[in-house]
Amino acid sequence: KRKRLAAKLRADLLPTCLRSTLYWSCVQTLNFRVLPDRLGVVSTNVFFLFWTVYLCLIGNRSSAKDESS
Repeated sequence: KRKRLAAKLRADLLPTCLRSTLYWSCVQTLNFRVLPDRLGVVSTNVFFLFWTVYLCLIGNRSSAKDESS
């Protein structure tokens, strides 16, 4: 299990962190520049929901090596 976890982290951690930086930068730019103040919290929560679904999909996908075993 530890080897699979280490392989998963090596494969997914850095790309996911980079996507997170890009995603949340765009979300917060939109939030502070375009949307009215009264929609800030609601829009951030909606974007957080999308991001959580994405993380769940990434976290539960199988690598090609796991499928062949």
